[in-house]
Formats: sequence, C-alpha cells, structure tokens
Amino acid sequence: MTATLAAADDARICDPGGSGVFLPVFNEEGSWEMSMDNNARIVMYGLGLLWMFLGVGLIADVFMSAIEVVTAKEIMTTTKTGAVVPVKFWNATVANLTLMALGSSAPEILLSVIETMKLKYMAGPLGPSTIVGSAAFNMFVILAICITAIPASVKGGKKIDQMSVYACTAFTSVFAYVWLVIILMIWTPNVVTIVEAAITFGMFPVLVIVAWMLDNNYIRIPGMGPAKRHITMIGTSHFHPYEIEAYLRQLEEENPDMSPEKREEMLVAALKAKSKPSRAQYRMMATRQMTGGKRVKVQNTSTQAADLEMIRVDGGAKEEKVQNIVNFKASAYSVLENAGQVTVTVVRSSSSGPFQVDFATEGVTANAGEDYEETMGVLEFKDGETEKQISVKIIDDDEPEEDEMFIVKLSNPRPEGKLGSEAMTIVTIIDDDDPGLLGFKDEDTHVSCQESEKKARIFVSRFNGSSGTLTVDWKTIDQTAHGGQAGAEKADYVVSSGTLEFLAKEMRHEIEIPVFDRRQYDKAETFKVQLSNVTGPNEKAKMAEFSTCIVTIVHDGETKGTIDRVARVMNINADKYSVATHSWGQQFADALTVGGDGAEDLEGGSNANPGCMDYIMHFISLPFKLVFALVPPTDYCGGWACFFIALGVVGLVTALIGDLASLFGCVMGLEDEITAITFVALGTSLPDAFASKTAAVNDDNADASIGNVTGSNAVNVFLGLGLPWLIASIYWELMGPNDLWKSKYGAPEAPYNNLVGDPELTKLYLEYPNGTFVVPAGSLGFSVAVFTGCALLALGTLSIRRRVCGAELGGPRGMAIASGVFFVCLWFTYVAFSVMQIKGIINVQLKF
Repeated sequence: MTATLAAADDARICDPGGSGVFLPVFNEEGSWEMSMDNNARIVMYGLGLLWMFLGVGLIADVFMSAIEVVTAKEIMTTTKTGAVVPVKFWNATVANLTLMALGSSAPEILLSVIETMKLKYMAGPLGPSTIVGSAAFNMFVILAICITAIPASVKGGKKIDQMSVYACTAFTSVFAYVWLVIILMIWTPNVVTIVEAAITFGMFPVLVIVAWMLDNNYIRIPGMGPAKRHITMIGTSHFHPYEIEAYLRQLEEENPDMSPEKREEMLVAALKAKSKPSRAQYRMMATRQMTGGKRVKVQNTSTQAADLEMIRVDGGAKEEKVQNIVNFKASAYSVLENAGQVTVTVVRSSSSGPFQVDFATEGVTANAGEDYEETMGVLEFKDGETEKQISVKIIDDDEPEEDEMFIVKLSNPRPEGKLGSEAMTIVTIIDDDDPGLLGFKDEDTHVSCQESEKKARIFVSRFNGSSGTLTVDWKTIDQTAHGGQAGAEKADYVVSSGTLEFLAKEMRHEIEIPVFDRRQYDKAETFKVQLSNVTGPNEKAKMAEFSTCIVTIVHDGETKGTIDRVARVMNINADKYSVATHSWGQQFADALTVGGDGAEDLEGGSNANPGCMDYIMHFISLPFKLVFALVPPTDYCGGWACFFIALGVVGLVTALIGDLASLFGCVMGLEDEITAITFVALGTSLPDAFASKTAAVNDDNADASIGNVTGSNAVNVFLGLGLPWLIASIYWELMGPNDLWKSKYGAPEAPYNNLVGDPELTKLYLEYPNGTFVVPAGSLGFSVAVFTGCALLALGTLSIRRRVCGAELGGPRGMAIASGVFFVCLWFTYVAFSVMQIKGIINVQLKF
C-alpha cells in the first residue's frame, strides 16, 4: 500500500500518500518517523480525520450556497400571449446532475483528481476506492435510512413521480460501474487508454442531455408516462404576480362560487406545495445540524400537499362546519421604542354569534419585562363584531440597541373556530436612539400595480433608529418595462428620480411613480427603483440590506389585492429559506451563531433554543466557520466568485484529508483501499445521508431522496474518475515512459530487467513501450464487481417495493424495516468481500 507501516526499534514509519501535500517528511527515506505510542497515533489521526470531515462538510456548505444562487438566475422570455416573464435559466434536472452533483460530491471527485496529480500521474488507491465506497454507502445505507424514515402514518408511503428521469439515472448509476469493469478487466486489462478515459468523461454530458430530454418529454421510455415534475426544485422560490394570477384564474374556473378568503387560502397552499426545498438547502441543513450552525429552514411540502388535497376533496363540508376563521389583520407590526404601546388587530371571518380566542405574547429577541410587558388574555367577540384589538405596553430605555422582536399568537378558538394562516404576528420594536438605516423591507422589495391605477406606490423604510434627519436618493431603472415621458408610444411608466427626506421619528416614506394604462391583458412588465447615497447626522446613517425594489406593472383586474397578499406571503417565505449571503459581516455573524436564531424558527422549529450538543459541535467546528467566512459572499459576481474560491478551498481541505486518511490507515495497519471504502467514504457521504433523509420526510414524493443518490453515483464515476484518468492518459501518451514508470512496469533494459513484482504489471512495458496510464484492476476491479451485483439487488428491491407496497419509501412498517435491514446487509456484504480480497483472505481472480 502507499502508506506503509514498518517496525524499526518500536517506531512506526508512515508515508502519507507517497509524498504528503501538507504533512511534512523528516527522515532520509522521505517518510515521517514517529516515536509516540501507536494507540496515541491512532487517536490523534482518527480525531484529526473526523475534524477534517467537519471542515470539508462546512466548506461544501459554502460551495452549495454559491451553486444555489447561480442556479437561481432568471432570464426574460416571451409567452404565447406576448407577455415577457422571468423564468429559470437552469433547467432543474440539468442543474441537479451538474452543479448540484458537483457540490455534493466535490470531496470525492477532488480527492481522486488531487491524488492522481500528487502521484505524478500514477494511479492511486485512495481516490477510486473512495468513489466506489461512497457509491456503496449512498446506494445501500442512505436508501435504507430513507425507506425506514417514513412513518407508518404516511399511508401508502412515498413513490417516485419522475420515473423516466429516475430510470435514466438508476440505469447509469449501475452502468457506470459495469463500465469500470469493462475498461479495467476486459478491454485493456490494468490500463486506461485515452479512448477509454475520453468515453468515461464523455458519458457525463451524454447523461445530462438524455436526462434533460426525458425531463422535457422529448424522448419517452416505453411503459412510462410523461414527466410530471422535476427531480427537485433548483434556486429560490420567489413567486411572480403572473404565476399567482395563473393559479388564481384556474381556481376561479374550477370553483366559481368559492369565497375570496377560501380561494386565497387554497392559493397559498398550492404555491407552498409547489415550492420544494432544493438539494442545496437539504445538504446545507444537514451539515449545519451536525456542526451546531445557523439552520437553513425548510418547509414540509408533504403535509402541505396533503392539506391541499383534503381541502379540494371536502372543502365544502369543512367550510360549513367551521364558522369562524380567526387571524391577525397584518402579519407584522413595528413600533418605536418611545411609542408607549402597540395595538394589533384580530379579525374573524364571520360576524354571527359570540366567539372567543386566547392570545399571549412571546419573546423572540425582545425580553418580557425589559422591552415589553408580557400580555395574555381572552378576546371576546360579540354577535356582529368581526374585529378586536390587543394592546401591548412597550418599555423605553436610553441605550442604543438593535431592533428587537416579539410575537403575539392566538390559540384555542371557540366555539367551532379555527386558526387561520395569520394566527401569529411579529412586532418589531424600533430603537430610536440612533439615526438608523434606510432601505426596503423584505416584503417591500417586490410590489405590483395595475395599469388602471395610473401610479405605482413604493415604500422606503427606516430601521434601527429614528433620531436626526436622513436623506436618500432614488431613481428608476428599466428592466422589461420601458420608461419614458407622457405621450411616449411604448412607455410603460414615467422615468423618475428624486431625494427622500426622513425627519426625526419618521419611519416610512412613499414614492409614487406614474404608470401608463396600455390595456394589455397579460401584462407583467418590471422596472427597478434603486436607492443610493444615504446622508445623515453621523457615520451611523447607512443603507439597509435591501436597496432595490422590483415593481411589476400588471393588467387591470379585481385580483390585485389577492395577488399582493399572496405574493408577499410567498416572498417572505422564500427569503426566510434563502441560503444566499449578502456581506462578509453577515457571514461572520452566521459563523458565530449557534443553532437557530429564533427569527427563522417562529413556525415551531426545534432550533430556537440550541442544545448542549449544538454548542459542543459549534465550538469544535468554529475555526473552520471563521476561516470559511472569508470566502466572498454569494451576492458578489452572481455567486461565481464564491463558487470558484470555495471549490479551491474544498480541494485544499480534501488534499489534507487524503494525507490524514493514509496516515490513519497506516497506523491502523489498514491498506489505503480499506480506509477509502470505509472511513473516508462514510465521512464524505454523511451530510448526504442527513440531506436525503430530510428530503424523504419533507417531500411529498421520493424523487429528491432517491434521485440524488442514483444521479450522484453516476456523476462520481464520470467526473471523479473520467477527468483525472483523461488527464493522466494524455500525459503518458505525450511524455512517454520515465524512470518511475519503467521501475514499476518492467522495462527489459538494465537496471529494470531484474524487477520482481506482479507479473500482470511488470510486463506492461512490452505491450506499451511508449508508456500508458496503468490502473491495476486487482482489488478495485473486484470491489466494483461486488458493488455492481449488490446495486442490482438494491434497485430490484425498489422495483419490487413499488409493485408490492405501492411506493419505494415507507409503506407497511414491517416491510419498511425488513427492506432497510436488507439494504444495510448489502453494504456489509460489499465491505466484507472487498476487505477480504484486499487482505488476501480470499483471492478471486476475475478473468474475461
């Protein structure tokens, strides 16, 4: 093995990968001689390896956030009706199999590339074995976790909807390893030629193209219907007015007699069910759970889809039974610290009969008794009343501080009452001791206006203070809408600019921009309002986080109120789940945050109060978090700056993992191949396991959890082996055999003609006198063959489960547990046979 273990005066000699990238060499033989006790070395390298796995998971977290932002890019396209609307630039399936696959498998892929470069274009044991071992862990252990993670309460389990794309990735995930057997053992045994490497690498774009064609129904697999939806949504989930209008029009056609409130409720449910969390969000949430970091909140689309289906099936009966739906009139309120009190309004949907509902305050970042007085009680609606107010006293102090929040929530509606979607409201206490920041609130960054209103209304807000006078400049910028003056033929709005002045205590100003009514029914044209140049009494007067507002001009109609409310709900929802970062300051703040920050977890998540393990893992991984916070934020260069720099850092951390893995295997007395298929494969795949489990539990189908496994397994081979093998094969073809190559593969001239070694390898010079890239099949070929057989059994089991249980995941509890145990046994079988072959306990020679 490359990392050797030798006894010499009770000392061990270990060589990290032949020539360590980071780890130094001290003695004359080019190895690192250590005199400490071997058990201490095992503990030291083992803990170091675990720590580095945390590190590579965290930088992969940063890398995935860049990919999420890149794949969220939108372009403008013209619909059949002539409307110009924004659409995703990246097809979801293409992004899933390219950037997303690279993001989740970057450590395994880069480990193989770095090892090949480090060994001077010679094949190494660690990279290829890690890729095969990771594939085995993904296919067997992760799928076992996903199958058993679905509770029995989910009737019928969860099945794959996008069967055509799954069939493509599942077939490729097995064929990729069959292909390895072909090129290593059949076509040119123990050798990878340029043609073989080029085909291996070329299969990657072929897979992407075929999956894209299947996803768009350009080709269909016999016996399978057309594609229903993408494997998983890519990018953030902002909803545009034209999308909401299309849903609303559909609901009106299907249920013309439905009340506006009910239609709005169903519209929000439908949009939420559509907005699946992306693969990046699942992966990042898994990593942050393991390291005690700030959580990425994801929503449970499975329960939302089920609720929507229930509303559709017996919405009428339910509407008759539930007479009162109670909500807050607004989802958020703000109040100056010196205002004395804040009043929030509660409304109910029906005015008939008496009605009661409990209410109570609860702190988020504000503290009861210090920032506000804790308030609770019962609201009593008399017959005919539909609105009631709740007043909460605000406590003023003289200390400058950040804006603070608390919530007021409703509970226990009676009789025959129901809490609505706005049964909780957020109150922000604005500090009035600093001049503050000027900008747009989250919900004011996207507004719409009807052509017939003749004006667009944009609100600029003041945050974190209210003392002194502030000014800010603003101007309009064309996007799809064309600016001009009155009378211009194609103008959609009046080009405008100006300066807003906020006097002391003023917290909000309105900008009115004239728009022209061109009577376009399907219109959805956009322009921007850009803020700049904030001035104030001191240097604390600055721009807030959001300085741009997107204004959408839509056609006339009676749906604007509904569209605005629903768009606001969905955009706030999307911003809360966003993984983008806007500044280095935000990144360092996130790096120092333990667990949930409260504001993200108002929906009842368990992360608002970090546990003991969260703090332990946070401080263990804190050095990595602080270093990785230096990577450029995703807002810079459209996410590409973060993408490339994070990829480079992943490579550096992966190189160190390769050295540590070799040393750990050395002191354990394990060959690199064994270390790779067990410890390294498990360490690099653990975040994927948590991510796939979360996807399995939260999604309403099995596409993301299973599709991510099969897709990444194929991509690992085509990129992780195809790329370094293509580079190495071209190198040996151009450079020819050198002394190192001749000494390993048996040049007949002296001093190489007395070599003793593997006869299959020491005669390769006679077959390839001009040199070639040698990849000894040996244990790697056997390991690949064992994995391929077990993978076929696993995919066959999924097919049987679909026929017997009706779904790949979940189903009857006994069947789910039995399937999970079988998959885990397949993994142990793969590991056991591979280890026995490497150790020489069995000696299976596969000849073709």
